[in-house]
Amino acid sequence: MTIRDSIETHFVGPKLEIQNWSISDWVLVSKRILILGSYAVLHTIVKILQKLLQLLVNNPIIGFILVINGSLWRLVPIVGRYAGRILPKIISYVKETLIPSLGKFIQLIQLSFQLHIVQMTLKNKKNIQIFITAESDDLELFDSEENLKTTLLLSNHRSINDYLLINYLVQSCSPNTAGHFRKRHLLKQFWERNQLPIPPLNFISWGKICNFPHISFVKNILTQDENTFVPPRKIKEHLKANGNQILAIFPEVNIMTTELAIVQRKLNQDYPFVTRFYNVLYPRFRNFISLIKCFANINHVKRRQHNTLFDHAKFFFENGMDKLIYKTSAHGKQRDAGQEQANAAMIVGLPNSLDHVEMTLSDESPKQEPAEGFSNTDEQKESVSINPYLYDLTIVYYRPKYTSTGHDHVHGRIKIHNGYQLEQVNPSLLEMLKPEGKSLSSSDANLSILPPIVVMVHIKKHELDPLLPTKGRNLEKWLEVQWYEKDKLIDSIENGIRIK
Repeated sequence: MTIRDSIETHFVGPKLEIQNWSISDWVLVSKRILILGSYAVLHTIVKILQKLLQLLVNNPIIGFILVINGSLWRLVPIVGRYAGRILPKIISYVKETLIPSLGKFIQLIQLSFQLHIVQMTLKNKKNIQIFITAESDDLELFDSEENLKTTLLLSNHRSINDYLLINYLVQSCSPNTAGHFRKRHLLKQFWERNQLPIPPLNFISWGKICNFPHISFVKNILTQDENTFVPPRKIKEHLKANGNQILAIFPEVNIMTTELAIVQRKLNQDYPFVTRFYNVLYPRFRNFISLIKCFANINHVKRRQHNTLFDHAKFFFENGMDKLIYKTSAHGKQRDAGQEQANAAMIVGLPNSLDHVEMTLSDESPKQEPAEGFSNTDEQKESVSINPYLYDLTIVYYRPKYTSTGHDHVHGRIKIHNGYQLEQVNPSLLEMLKPEGKSLSSSDANLSILPPIVVMVHIKKHELDPLLPTKGRNLEKWLEVQWYEKDKLIDSIENGIRIK
């Protein structure tokens, strides 16, 4: 999918629906986009200013200037005694007060953005109904003393709005947002008490750890591939610097679309050894393995070592023979095998050759990259508390569709269907940003004139302790099994919904 198609699909939405918007709709949505854009611009300006000040005060030249400043002012009688202290006080103020204040202001911008965008798109919107399945587990993010635990969230990727939905779910778990608190009250509470009113949440995706549209994050999406990951050491340093928080990953990386589903099914035909999925994309493993390695190190759990020679042999006998048989049977067809293998690696994360099996399937780092291992001297007591459970989220978006002469595609019935049925959709960001209009009828004041969207969320928790010592190859198998169950779960959710 090209960049233009991605923008049209995930940000703009269907042309037929956008063309029906009125001028007032465009004005209101444009206003909201400008508000969100102003957050990004202000954040960038303050961040650049903070970096420049840090470079200034930490520059060795500043120490040399302070020495010269003191020496020169000592030559001036009476006044020089006091004037010589001005520059050191300015440097001290910038280093000890101004730079930390800018850092706190950056946090305030990010917090305001997270609260504001959820309020614009999901919170209290009458046309959006979010349902948690009856079999779902509760999100337990706090311990008995109401202290946040570092928690891992896994989720399939159906829309760009998944980022907003997970923010909404995490914010709903906070006791500070359980009532009717205004955004201004929560921001004031953070600034005065220096405590985040909602559990801090970050997404690990495209080689970044963030919950804000940083320029570097957008750059990675445009320049990096889907197998880009964050090393375990970087995750641990982030946790030690920022404390306990929620870490969410999308193992699929790409958003599930019709085009990618078709490509994946085509690859399933060409590569029969790949597990077949119909409602999800094949997961990538590297961020998940990095997180497990990081958590194991924090909890001082010794992980099982890999036998790379055994991995090479096992990989060949499991997958190499299938490839050999397939290529032999398809020898008459003139196809570029190298290009096919590259396409397979792009979509499902397969290694391009057996020489790269260690990079994609092993939990160890590739030999040409810096080691991801943790230092043996890092034995101090960890301040990070790991949640004993990880949570697997399954997200599906539906839109009720009325059919009078069509077939029941949801339940696979050939007979003519007359009535409403749910259609899986990928709502765009503009659709979610569109504000609700006012109904002309006083009796329908509580109804929305926007097309209804039903969001189904299933939450399943898994024990984390059995995964911590597990080898990377077994972690990949575990995640693949969970994705297979998720694929079947989406079918069962859809078949279990009844519209009256």
